[in-house]
Amino acid sequence: DTNNNGVPDQNVYTATDIPKTIRDSSTTPSTFAIAGFTGNITDLDLILNITHTYNSDLIVRLVSPGGTSVTVLSGNGGAGNNFTNTILDDEAATAITGGTAPFTGRFRPVNPLSAFDGQSPNGTWTLFVQDTAGGDEGHLAGWTLSFNGGVDEPRAVTESNGSYAFGGLVNGDYTVRRILQSGWNSTAPAGGSYAVTLSAGSPTALNRDFGVARMNAIY
Repeated sequence: DTNNNGVPDQNVYTATDIPKTIRDSSTTPSTFAIAGFTGNITDLDLILNITHTYNSDLIVRLVSPGGTSVTVLSGNGGAGNNFTNTILDDEAATAITGGTAPFTGRFRPVNPLSAFDGQSPNGTWTLFVQDTAGGDEGHLAGWTLSFNGGVDEPRAVTESNGSYAFGGLVNGDYTVRRILQSGWNSTAPAGGSYAVTLSAGSPTALNRDFGVARMNAIY
């Protein structure tokens, strides 16, 4: 789970110039560039992590390399705090206007992201976070774009005995999660994931075991 947002992301690109302070009564930009993507956008989701009190102070706008601008948040959330792993998705069942801070999960944005469909994602994307009031600064902790249907985050299917493995990973920090199948609950580990660090001195990580139980099972 590369960006630790709890969902198996597809064709994922994450901003690297964050975190950024959201100043009172000002607009904070964040940018990153995409190159080498084959094809055009057929579906786009935006994943936000923002810490800020009084969410309704904020207006958030996404601008594509081609100059298309979409306002995805506009004074939503009243006096509630934060956007935590907030996935803005045109196909979500709940509109952001009907959600509650910290808006964890999937919500339809104020304006549809389908305005980007048909465009190439290659080039520089910019996210603008505008704070329309004073008295409570915040932080843009992260934002991610997920395109179309190709799998980006690595996956492994367990063997019949439950074993699994990932190969070819570079040194660094990883979050390992299980994708729960319908009708099952997680029993281990606590929190649902493992934090794993691979390094030259510790190139492998063993025995990261997951437990599941059928819903409504009788023992």
